[in-house]
Amino acid sequence: MTDQNGKRINPKAAAEHLDVRGGIVGLAQATDATLMYGGAGVVAASRSATLSRGGAAVLLAGGPMTVTQGGGQVLLALGDMRVEMGGGGIMVAGHASVEKGFVGVLISGGTSIQEGGRVLLGTRQAAALGLAFGVAFVLVSRLLRRG
Repeated sequence: MTDQNGKRINPKAAAEHLDVRGGIVGLAQATDATLMYGGAGVVAASRSATLSRGGAAVLLAGGPMTVTQGGGQVLLALGDMRVEMGGGGIMVAGHASVEKGFVGVLISGGTSIQEGGRVLLGTRQAAALGLAFGVAFVLVSRLLRRG
């Protein structure tokens, strides 16, 4: 993706089949999105998303997502998600597979951790942590109201 000045940086992009190779895009919307050797702020794909050797702050897919040698802070796929030699801070998927990668918080209907894969907090642990923070927030709020 190159703009009129030959720069590989685009603040916004929209296409049915978005293919970003070696560039940077701030906000992208597409039916199917592919990001290779580049970066993005937010990518929203209504069907599939593929990230290879790049990164995104937020990557959303209405269907399957594949991440290879890359990652993002928040990755959400309504379909299956496969991560190989990559990772994410928070990942949510119908089913997730992690191989030779790291995930901070993984919430999924089913999880497959392959060789070299590591998940800090799975679905149960994330739910327990959320519940604990919720209870702590309520207690602190009540204490502050009294004081």
